Amino acid sequence: LTRQQIQSEVKILESLGHKRLALEVGEDALNAPLEYVLDAIDWIYEAGDIRRINVNIAATSVEDYRRLKEKKIGTYILFQETYHKPTYEQLHPQSLKGNYERQLFAHHRAMEAGIEDVGGGVLFGLYDYKFEVLAMVQHNEHLEKHRGCGFHTVSVPRLKKAPGMELDQFANGVSDFEFKKIVTVLRLALPYTGIILSTRETEEMRTDLIQHGVS
Repeated sequence: LTRQQIQSEVKILESLGHKRLALEVGEDALNAPLEYVLDAIDWIYEAGDIRRINVNIAATSVEDYRRLKEKKIGTYILFQETYHKPTYEQLHPQSLKGNYERQLFAHHRAMEAGIEDVGGGVLFGLYDYKFEVLAMVQHNEHLEKHRGCGFHTVSVPRLKKAPGMELDQFANGVSDFEFKKIVTVLRLALPYTGIILSTRETEEMRTDLIQHGVS
């Protein structure tokens, strides 16, 4: 998107009452380099009264995270997708994102660069949800121990039916009951962490999960 297109979209969102935005960019060094992300942040802040831009971009270096920090971003968000290394590597073949350790320690590098708020998450349904929940909690504990603060937020998207795929392609689907259990356990284990629920869930499920700990 051009500067004009981005600022036009921001004006629409502001007219609806939004004061915080999430900027999400795929891992594409050719079409969406960090310089474009930094420019987009400037354009959004210039457009009006947006107070906070949370940024969801690919794992990068401490130096690049420092450049993001200078733009006064809000939370830096990055999903591990799955903490199960064999599954992760199977789903990300022959790509920069396929480096499991690079992805796993991205939040550490962001915090080293001075970004105080970081958010994590997994895509439930790629591997055993019990393993994923325990791994996410351990990841948070490691951040607390080595960086002095854990996740500001965790996100809990799960695989849902979409065009071009069938859910039975994945052996670790999460039922509604299991999904409610995931949110409840995370709320008990991470009492001060925001829990973000995807809009892919139904209105009924979103309403119900507020009672289980979604913030």
